[in-house]
Amino acid sequence: MNAASTRKDASLVPFVAALAGVVGLGVVGYLGLTTVVNERAYEVQDLNSQAKVLGYEIIDLESQLTQVSSATSLGMKAQELGMVPNPNSVLLGLDGKVIGKAKATVGNEIPSTKYLTQEERSARREAVEAEAKAKKEAAAAKKAAEAAKKAEEEAAKKAQAEAEAQAQAQAEAEAQAQAEQPPVQEGNNG
Repeated sequence: MNAASTRKDASLVPFVAALAGVVGLGVVGYLGLTTVVNERAYEVQDLNSQAKVLGYEIIDLESQLTQVSSATSLGMKAQELGMVPNPNSVLLGLDGKVIGKAKATVGNEIPSTKYLTQEERSARREAVEAEAKAKKEAAAAKKAAEAAKKAEEEAAKKAQAEAEAQAQAQAEAEAQAQAEQPPVQEGNNG
């Protein structure tokens, strides 16, 4: 029976070795997968923050577009070009015929409307340009503040990592020094 049990035990060795290999590969695969998932999570977080910033930029650009394409803005730009509204406008039919009688506009057809002089137009244009410049400077300042905040956070993370590494190195050095010291023996004095 002793020889039979030895053969039986010998036949289990490859099975146990294969099972241990599969379990080992599974553990290594799990660790690798966990590492990749964590890296992807950081990438997703960075991309989400970039998407958030881009979303704010889109909202700002849409607001600027709405402001520039508003009736008030278009009217101001038309006046800057010397245009005035014509209450005697005519219509053009689909067949190409003109409906109504066209009259030239001289600028006083609507008494309640005040048309801007060249100086007033220039002053308004300068005010609009100054406002746009102030908005652009505010956006640049905000962007610079965000960049400074991000750099500060990265510096703090780096300093923390360095402090942790230094503490770990010091702990390892102390452990090494303790391991190298010979044990103290108590002797009999007598």
